[in-house]
Amino acid sequence: GEAAQLYQRGALAEAEQHCRQVVAAHPGEFQAWHMLAFLCHARGAAPQALAAAEAALKLSPSSADTHNLKGAVLRGLGHYEEALAAFSVAVKLQPGNAQFWMNRSSVLGDLGRSQEALASVEETIRLKPDHVEAWNNRAAALRDLGRPEEAMESCNRALALRPDYVPALRNQAALLCEGFQVEEGMAVYVRQALLGQKDRPQPGDELAHKR
Repeated sequence: GEAAQLYQRGALAEAEQHCRQVVAAHPGEFQAWHMLAFLCHARGAAPQALAAAEAALKLSPSSADTHNLKGAVLRGLGHYEEALAAFSVAVKLQPGNAQFWMNRSSVLGDLGRSQEALASVEETIRLKPDHVEAWNNRAAALRDLGRPEEAMESCNRALALRPDYVPALRNQAALLCEGFQVEEGMAVYVRQALLGQKDRPQPGDELAHKR
């Protein structure tokens, strides 16, 4: 639709305005409500994003994408239990979606439910073995569970796929320091700090479970 085309051109404000015009004229237009929720979430307007997602779900309760989007909004608000409920509905509706399992793992990590986070992220990896953020999530969960060797293996898998992935470098550095390899750990910390200074947001940073 027109809103999606505007978004692809980087005209987010115009895309949002178009969605608002559509839902005002046609309040039963599910896709416009979903797109409005996405656009509001993208600009950090969480209350508006949540309201639009709820409106979309009233029209299409079986939309896995909208439940996932609602979960992302709720997680951003710090409403972790509600976010988990939304992500759990999304994976139930679309169990073959690796990213939905990843998002569920991330919020389980936020809640300190590391064993469940591990099970969820392993489903992501089963579905998409080259999912960099999932390997990092797995490392975080294993680290929390006191399994440092396996955690380091997961960090290494993430960094083999993307050597400049800062969250995995951060986990790797912490694991090295915790294993009394302080010199090596500090070297990794310096590297991730230099990469972080480049101010390059990386896909998955928002949803990755970090300690």
